[in-house]
Amino acid sequence: MANHVRAGVALWAICALGGCSSDPEWQQGRVAHAGGSIADLSALEPGWRAERGSDAVVAFRHLDGTRASWVRDCRAAEVSPKALGRSLWIALPGAEIESDAEREVAGVGAWEFSGRAQQGELGLRVATITRVGSACEDSWMLVSPHAELHHKGVFERWVASFSDGDGAR
Repeated sequence: MANHVRAGVALWAICALGGCSSDPEWQQGRVAHAGGSIADLSALEPGWRAERGSDAVVAFRHLDGTRASWVRDCRAAEVSPKALGRSLWIALPGAEIESDAEREVAGVGAWEFSGRAQQGELGLRVATITRVGSACEDSWMLVSPHAELHHKGVFERWVASFSDGDGAR
C-alpha cells in the first residue's frame, strides 16, 4: 500500500473512525445525534475543544494533542460489540491491543480495547469503547500522543454520560 494511502487510512481511522456525517445538535451541555446524546467533553475537563470536519458525530482535541471522538452509525446490523470494536483496530497502523474487556454503556453490552498504534514515527496510546444497541452502533475513541492515556478518567466519564433510551437489547 502506498505511504500516502496508508497515512490517509490511519488518519481516517485514528481521527474520525468513519460513521455519521450530519451535524450534531448542541443543547444544554450535551451533544445529540440520531436519538443519542452525550455530555460536551469540553464541559467535563478544561483544555478540550470541539473540532469540525470529522466524519464522527463529534470530535474533540485537547491542548496536549489528545483526541476523542464519538461515532454513531444507525442501521439494522447484528454484530457483537467485541467484533465491531476489534474491527476499528484493523485499520490502525502498528496496532497492538494490550487489554480488552466486556462492559456496559447506557444499559447495553459494550466492549473496550486499549493498546498502542503508530502514526508515522509517533507512537500513540489508544482506547476504544464500542456499543451495539438495537438500532445504532456507537464507538468512542481516545487517542493520545503520549506514553500514557492521561485523559482516560474523563474519557470514561464522557462515555458514561451517553444516553439513547435503548435499554437492554
